[in-house]
This record gives sequence, structure tokens and C-alpha cells, in this order.
Amino acid sequence: TVYPEGTRVRRNTHQVADIKRNIVFAAASNDSQIIPVAYAGLSIETAGEGLERLKISRDKRSRFGIGPRLVFAFGDPLRFGPLPDLEIGSSGNPTAESKQELRAESKRRAQVIKASLQELLDLAVDRRGSTQEFQY
Repeated sequence: TVYPEGTRVRRNTHQVADIKRNIVFAAASNDSQIIPVAYAGLSIETAGEGLERLKISRDKRSRFGIGPRLVFAFGDPLRFGPLPDLEIGSSGNPTAESKQELRAESKRRAQVIKASLQELLDLAVDRRGSTQEFQY
């Protein structure tokens, strides 16, 4: 399991943060699928800065031990294939153009992952907040 945002704690629990591109490189180097998963019901947000920074649990359990309903949403697997190879220039170093192409492709893939996660998070939050009962 990898948290592609780099953390579970963030300022806005209903907004997916920028995706760290390390997950893109890890998946590409192993030809792995990425299975997007989002959940609602364990929200922890941060407030303040520096020494005044606090973690605030948004979904607390009741006094009777009955907790908030935890809702997961699973997306379709994503598989992007290998990243573009770096071309080596006459100096023996990767060319600036190939580095730029690699950065652009990894950023594009991170944006696709983020959009998928945001869609799933919206679905999980919506389902968790609905009055509809679910069968487990």
C-alpha cells in the first residue's frame, strides 16, 4: 500500500492533494498496476503552522463505541506501461529534451491518478453521507 499523496493527514480531507511522482516511477519500473482506492470516515486534518500545528480528527467515535461508517471506493486498475527512456547525449549524460519528456509524462500520469482518486473520494464521501443503508 502506498499513499500517493505522501500522507494520510492533510488540510482538506475532501480534496486529493498533489500526487508524488515516485508512485509513477515505482509502477513503471515494475510494470505494476495501480488500483485507486479512496475512503471516507477516518478524516484527520491539520490546522495551524509550525509549533502551533494540530491534527484534528473529523470522524470521532461516539461514547458507545459505535464509530462512523467507513466507506471504501475502488477504481479500475491503471496500467501505463514503461516510461520513456532517457537518451544519452554525446557528453554521456541524459539530454535535456529526454529529461523534460520524462518529467512531462510522469506528471501526466500523476494527474490521471489524482483525477481517479478524486472521483473515488467524492463517491465515498457522498455514499457515506447519504441516508441510504448499505448491505455489508
